[in-house]
Amino acid sequence: MNIVFKKLSKKKGFTLMEMMIVVAIIAIMIAIIIPTFKGALDSAYAAADEANLRAYYSEAMANSVLNGGDPEKPDDGSKITVNGVEYTLHGSAAYKVEKGQLIITYTPNGGGSAVTIPGGDNSGK
Repeated sequence: MNIVFKKLSKKKGFTLMEMMIVVAIIAIMIAIIIPTFKGALDSAYAAADEANLRAYYSEAMANSVLNGGDPEKPDDGSKITVNGVEYTLHGSAAYKVEKGQLIITYTPNGGGSAVTIPGGDNSGK
């Protein structure tokens, strides 16, 4: 009988309970990490969109000054072209021209706050 216990006690490896605990810890870590990465990705998309819209604004206003007339708004509000490169926005943008000034209002996906380009007071006071 003593021989049987010696054979069982020399077994190597993990028990089922230990494996279940490791899997549970990994699942909890994944549940915490995924929303964090999604938030960071949404912030990165919003920053890239805002930078592209500012470049589009600069190009449209420069063309307006050089060629005369009002600045052009894009045909499709979800796509803009800057220096011949087309960008697809991840948020939504609204364009309007007032007194020869292009005004862009950008709202990022994911519930961020709207940004007006150009910033500051556009009332003309």
